[in-house]
Amino acid sequence: RRRTPGETELSEPRILDSPESGQARYPATALAIDDGEFDVFWTVDRREVLVSTRDVFGGLERRTLASPCEGPERLAALDCALVSETTAWLAALTDRGRLVLARWDVPSGEHDGWREVPLPINGAIAMTVVTLSAGASIIVSGPTGDLGTIDASNAYAGTGHWQSLNVPSPANNLGGLLALSASSRAGVAWLVATSPHALHLVRLQRAAEVAEALEAFIVT
Repeated sequence: RRRTPGETELSEPRILDSPESGQARYPATALAIDDGEFDVFWTVDRREVLVSTRDVFGGLERRTLASPCEGPERLAALDCALVSETTAWLAALTDRGRLVLARWDVPSGEHDGWREVPLPINGAIAMTVVTLSAGASIIVSGPTGDLGTIDASNAYAGTGHWQSLNVPSPANNLGGLLALSASSRAGVAWLVATSPHALHLVRLQRAAEVAEALEAFIVT
């Protein structure tokens, strides 16, 4: 939470949910819907996706979604982005480098099925989804640090085309990326990329239906 401009403070942590057996594992992501209302997507076995929903009255409901994994696959990354009051995109990357996408209906708390999105990168290791202007963009990274981006709605419909996301200097040496995370608010979007030796911060905008990098920094 933010108390004053330029300062962020963490509230006291609380236990939202806990499994009857085992323990919560990575990956996990959260979708803020309204003040005090949210969906948290998480997993116990890195295969099935659980969603814990807290409503405006403080009630908690947990459900199990259809698994996005095939065979022995496990989840490597999970992310979501709200694009309207009723719709969000939920994306999962498996440890075999497969990207799957679902359209999340906020009022019903359901999705209409996972769809695989062909990737332009072999061995994708990181993924994030970010809302930009009127839509959401998916960003993925390969083992060499190359970034690709695609419009989520077009990707789900099977009509999208991947484009390279070129990061400006000085944060353009992204070799060996470990993780990606992005967030946006009031038209401003930021991408955080972690590598073994640096934290890269990239400001994004939407151009030609996909994400475009405006400026970049190395955070020390």
